[in-house]
Amino acid sequence: MSDAISATKSRNPLFRVVRGAYRFARSLVDLPRQVESVQKSSLVLSQQLEECLRLSSLVSQHSASVSATASNIDRVLSDLTEKFGDVREFAIRLDSMARSLHAASTEVEALGREARRNARRMPFLLNAKAPTLSEPDRSASFPDILKRLERDYPKVYPIWKTLFDNAVPLYQDDPDANLSTVNHPTATRFRDWVNLYAYGRLLDIGCGPVAVPHYLDGYDLSLVAGLDPLDGREPHPFQFYRGCAEYLPWPDGSFETVVIATSLDHVISLRKTLSEIRRVLSPSGVLILWLGFIPGGKYFDPHPEEEPVPIDNYHLFHFDRPWFEEIMAEYFTLEAVQQIDIEQSFYVYSRSEA
Repeated sequence: MSDAISATKSRNPLFRVVRGAYRFARSLVDLPRQVESVQKSSLVLSQQLEECLRLSSLVSQHSASVSATASNIDRVLSDLTEKFGDVREFAIRLDSMARSLHAASTEVEALGREARRNARRMPFLLNAKAPTLSEPDRSASFPDILKRLERDYPKVYPIWKTLFDNAVPLYQDDPDANLSTVNHPTATRFRDWVNLYAYGRLLDIGCGPVAVPHYLDGYDLSLVAGLDPLDGREPHPFQFYRGCAEYLPWPDGSFETVVIATSLDHVISLRKTLSEIRRVLSPSGVLILWLGFIPGGKYFDPHPEEEPVPIDNYHLFHFDRPWFEEIMAEYFTLEAVQQIDIEQSFYVYSRSEA
């Protein structure tokens, strides 16, 4: 029955009009809410658009600032490049001037050394009498000298004697590495150094067992005296005395030159040795040294309170440059120095009158 009524209504035109009006009325009821929602969305969009415009303005401002900064940087870089070119040119000029001054200073120093050498040599050269070597006092034998060392340095001597005996086979088995032979890499350079500064009567302390040390090649051997605790394995063609540097057997002022090549660090008493060298040098004499240095090496006291400990199997001590030069200044005046490498140096000292 109800289905028949529904079918009748759907065919009725008036019913369809009423139903459409009802639906339209219902949609009008929702319209204010939809309009309100659209208004809210429009407001949000408007706010976002304003923010975008503000950000766009800020970006434009910052872009202008960045552009101005970049322009300033370009200008500064351009100025720096120009100024750097001037500074670099000035630095090149300064370097060239420094090199010229160094060369001039080196030349003046060389002239000064030559003048001092000539001043020292002049009285010797003007002496019409040919120089002759003084004879050493040979009253003490080598065993006597060793007994004197033992008496003067009782705590140190037994250790020194052991080290001395340890070194003897080295000189016999490998002379090129341990003696100033023609094959030693530094002996030729030291020969040139000796030829530059040595003159007159010459004492070679630590001349070694070879007949003639390579650094004395070409020197007048009639003016040479040598001293060494080692007995020569070959006869020396010059005056020779077997002894120790602490007790030089020659009279005062006997030599114009004293040479020591890598032997000064084998003595017991450095100060006694330097005092003896100064004594036998003439007033215008020179001391020529070839030395090795070990950074951190300590000064050795020949009269220690406790029994000393050797630095290695052959040395009581090693030189360190600062304290060595300080002690040398007490006895001599430094004339020239040449550093060969990190460990080795050549020195020339004149006899100090102080």
